[in-house]
Order: sequence, then structure tokens, then C-alpha cells
Amino acid sequence: MKKVLRKFAILLTVTAILTGCAPYKKVHFNNIQIGMSKKEVNKAVGKKPSNFIGSKKYPDGTVEVLQYNKYDIWHGNLEERFWLYFYNDKIVKWGVPSTDWETEADKIYENRNR
Repeated sequence: MKKVLRKFAILLTVTAILTGCAPYKKVHFNNIQIGMSKKEVNKAVGKKPSNFIGSKKYPDGTVEVLQYNKYDIWHGNLEERFWLYFYNDKIVKWGVPSTDWETEADKIYENRNR
């Protein structure tokens, strides 16, 4: 009985450690290419977005802004935030957050409809 409890405790500890580190997975931004869908970006980056920043609807499409966080794998500290801008489900821009995502969304829409 003690051996079973010991194995269970070890398994539980290993599971907790592995799932506790999930948010700190390495983020691969160098794999992103303009024109990828959100699903393709998630696969290329290696994780789902950390946060939904906002979306703005226009007459012929929608701009959505998603945030991906990059953590220090060893200490768990937030290193950087990246905002990814999608126009009609295709990535058109990404980088460090600006102060106003809506202004950036307007710029993206204007550039796409010239």
C-alpha cells in the first residue's frame, strides 16, 4: 500500500510541475509570416494567445488584436508582450504593444483599403 501511495505522490508531483510550467513555454515569433491565419500563428508560435486585446469592425472586415506573452523560462518573469494584429483572420502586423490598439487598427484598415 505504501508503494502505491509513494508512486501516486511522485506522479502527482511530476504532473504538477509539468503543468505549472505550461505558460512559460518558449514562444517562437520568428516562425510567423504575414498572411498566416490565427490557427497557423498559434501552431507556429507554439501556444495560444495570452490575452485578447480587442477587435474593431469595419465595412468590409474586422481587425483583431491578440497578445502573446514571452516569459523567462527559468524564473517565470514576464519578459515581453507582443500584440498581433489580424485583418479578416490573417496576420498583418505584430510587435511590442503601442499605447492605443484602436489607432493601429484604423491604420491597418486604411492601408489595406487604399
